[in-house]
Amino acid sequence: MTSAAYCCPRLSRDGKLLAYVSDAGDGMMHIWVQQTAGGEAIPITRGSEWEFDPDFSPDGTHIAFVSGKGSLFVAPSLSGEPRLIAKGFGANPLFSPDGRQILCWGGDAKVVSVDTGEQISLNLNRDFLVHAPHSGLRMGKKSFSMVSAGRNQTSRTDGG
Repeated sequence: MTSAAYCCPRLSRDGKLLAYVSDAGDGMMHIWVQQTAGGEAIPITRGSEWEFDPDFSPDGTHIAFVSGKGSLFVAPSLSGEPRLIAKGFGANPLFSPDGRQILCWGGDAKVVSVDTGEQISLNLNRDFLVHAPHSGLRMGKKSFSMVSAGRNQTSRTDGG
């Protein structure tokens, strides 16, 4: 991993690739990939805005990530140009098991089709705790939990 690694490490499902966010090179936060067996890190993105929250497709050939103010992109894992999937999507994208949709939490839960960009809002009960895997924050209507060193720390926001 480059010495400028910043956050959001994510392993491919086969464990052969590691994606992470770094400001190496131009000082902007971009997605980088490195083989876990060693070798040089490869910059996946080079956009004019920060990119973050990488997630590998189930087959490891693509990475979903968020850029700027929540635009969702998908890029090839090793080379090629990122493709805009949806604007204003949110954060913490996660590929579905079949790789055809991406789930995101950005104030509300949504899924988007990788092929068409069609978005579907998921009307979850507001008491439902949503786990944001990259940030470690769980949020609900009356409490929030922070996952820290394998322990949950819960605080109530309703004074109780």
